[in-house]
Amino acid sequence: KLLGLSRNQMANALAISLWNANRPTVPGFMAPDTKLFTASDPIEAGIRAAYLAAANVTGPLDLLDHSQGFFSVFTYTPIKKMISRLGESWATKTLSVKSYPGCAYIDTVIDALAEIGPIDPDDIDNIEIRASLLTCEMNELSIKYRTGQDIPTPINVTFSVELNVAIMILAGELSPRQVNSSWLEQNMTQIKNIAGKVSLKHDWSLTNSVMKAFSKLVPPSQIFSGNGIKGILRTLDGNRRSGSSLIALPDLKTLPSLLKIMKRSHLISSGEFWDPESIENFAMEFPAVVNIKLKTNGSLSHRVDNPSGGAGNKILPPSKVALTKATEWLGPDVIPAIENNDPNLWNQVAGMIS
Repeated sequence: KLLGLSRNQMANALAISLWNANRPTVPGFMAPDTKLFTASDPIEAGIRAAYLAAANVTGPLDLLDHSQGFFSVFTYTPIKKMISRLGESWATKTLSVKSYPGCAYIDTVIDALAEIGPIDPDDIDNIEIRASLLTCEMNELSIKYRTGQDIPTPINVTFSVELNVAIMILAGELSPRQVNSSWLEQNMTQIKNIAGKVSLKHDWSLTNSVMKAFSKLVPPSQIFSGNGIKGILRTLDGNRRSGSSLIALPDLKTLPSLLKIMKRSHLISSGEFWDPESIENFAMEFPAVVNIKLKTNGSLSHRVDNPSGGAGNKILPPSKVALTKATEWLGPDVIPAIENNDPNLWNQVAGMIS
């Protein structure tokens, strides 16, 4: 879009980016530093493809439907409507910026703790976190990648609700100042003591909220209409057997409950992929309820649905959180460089990081 590509160039850009698409594996995602490349590698590939297409380099335009093409290699059941509205609707408008160094579902939990305020760790009897199915499944998935480790890697910590709650209570903040090997090693005994008081429980009403929010962009009706229940079951079964999915898919036993929620909330019978109005009004939701029982003075509780930095957050939108992070971690001189599209910007940033 920024390069002003023609329709044909845009098609070739997509073909170039997908012909040799990378696919991360779960072990490299859940604990080691390779997690950091999960987003950066596809971004680099996409930008490179756009510039190549602008220079009239061509790609295989039959890539999606070819018997040896993208869909046949990367999917068990292709959802072709997922790539509808190309050039009309821009999913980039739904992007969020994380306020904390953690997986997306961590943010609302930490936001809730920030609203509750400082707590004496010794005064905590127990902490109950209620969250959606996605939060609970991803949190469970991360546990086996730190089994046997005295000190989890910083990457693995970012997936753990219990550990991040403990860090926030202990330090009063959750930032790169805490999520690094040195700090974690120095404080792991206290972190584990607090984390041992934390329990994470699934709440179907919160799962319903997540599904309502995201179904406006990716309606279940469109997923089922193209492939039916058999196609969805084939996908779930294929991912389960291969163990290759980076998405924590629910057990098949939860599928009937999910279908009931979708039917009750009219999610099965409405909507289209990437509806422009839905994109403009999208609010990312990962609701979480934090209940803290104290040894003294009763209990504390708070709920957050839309995280700070989340798409649709009116108080702390993505742009404001991004500006705050850039100023704090890269310095105030970077902001003018970004606004003025300074050609030396990336050299300046690289120098700060090194």
